[in-house]
Amino acid sequence: METNNIGRLSFDVSDFNKLISLEKIYVDKTKFIKQMIDEKGTYYFLSRPRRFGKTLFISTLENFFKGNKKLFEGLYIYDKWDWNENYPVIHLDMSKLVSKSVDLLELTLAEYINIFAEEYDIKLNEELPVSFNFSQLIRKIHKSTNKTVIVLIDEYDAPILDNINNAEISDNNRRFLQDFYNELKSSEEHLKFVFITGITKFAKTSIFSKLNNLTELTLDPKYSTICGITHQELEYHYKNQIQDLSDKLNYSYKEILDKINFYYDGYSWDGKNKVFNPYSTILALKSQKIIPYWFESGTPTFLAEILKNRAINIDYFKPITITESELRKYDPLSAKDLPLLFQSGYLTIKEKNLDKNDMINYTLGIPNFEVEIGFKDNLLDLYTEKIENRFKKSQEAIWEDILNGNCEKLSKKLRAYISGLPYYLRMSKENKENHHSC
Repeated sequence: METNNIGRLSFDVSDFNKLISLEKIYVDKTKFIKQMIDEKGTYYFLSRPRRFGKTLFISTLENFFKGNKKLFEGLYIYDKWDWNENYPVIHLDMSKLVSKSVDLLELTLAEYINIFAEEYDIKLNEELPVSFNFSQLIRKIHKSTNKTVIVLIDEYDAPILDNINNAEISDNNRRFLQDFYNELKSSEEHLKFVFITGITKFAKTSIFSKLNNLTELTLDPKYSTICGITHQELEYHYKNQIQDLSDKLNYSYKEILDKINFYYDGYSWDGKNKVFNPYSTILALKSQKIIPYWFESGTPTFLAEILKNRAINIDYFKPITITESELRKYDPLSAKDLPLLFQSGYLTIKEKNLDKNDMINYTLGIPNFEVEIGFKDNLLDLYTEKIENRFKKSQEAIWEDILNGNCEKLSKKLRAYISGLPYYLRMSKENKENHHSC
């Protein structure tokens, strides 16, 4: 039977209005809204891994700009904003679109845009391109309400990443979205605020080619804890639930806190401030089991598709140094493994330093034990699949060696296949014995 403490936990509600209305625990991130407003910027971009709270933050922004004051009672921004000031909001979740072809993508996006047009009693010409209608929608909402418009775009890269294993579809979707997103620049005079989230950050020569004044928050130290749960937030908001877990598992409060830290903490986007994985941490407190959770739903499909076709020859379990320019090459179609694994949440920033030329270098590493387990298991599957395919191709020759009793040739072939599996994918005996689930 759930206690009231556990009942207040939510790991699967990303709608701010619903979360507050159900009296679930909300980790207050509204100070970051105030920061952006004070900066008086227009275009913002944030990259974070899946299941890290991007969608909830987008929903918080939507309710804030719509002026839903009651929902923010008791939160940081409540008494720091004139709630008579509100704006029309266009909130697009690009992961909801059908993207198996560029035609389907355009069709479903056009339907999506029409929902907002109907809300404001605006007529759009369906014969015109959806990108043009998008800009017309923004302009006409501004004209009809006499208020500049808020545009919130969640999972902007989903139509590309969902088709990463089909280069033609992925590239067609990318070109289509480039035209669509570029309308944000041409609509600047009608916009108050634009916030875009995704997993990847495609090169500026591609998706955001015209948004040259896009403020990227991904590696900005001021926004390093915009997503995730800090140590202070964990103990402030979830102290009762941590105590419940310690009572059930017969550990002290500190011992349970150390285990939660070992499994789910360690993510950093500035090398200093660390955050817990919110999905896994809350799910562990709710289910009252400290085990790996994130990889069941947090590992993006596109990562596995790309890594299947790459030779992975770096020991990711040792500190890895990378320049800032290399880390910012987020395009998964051309990026090397390090930025790809960083943006997907498999690697995080351990340190940030300046080299002898005052250039920023980052030291990357695996954030925590949950990721270490998933990293090894996932990569092991990929490599096992490669070895199996190679083995099948030479099956006849192997059987011939077996039948002829040619042990030397057989041993040589098998060693060649197995050598393709990096040594560091084997779980160490020490980790297995000392860090079992509880």
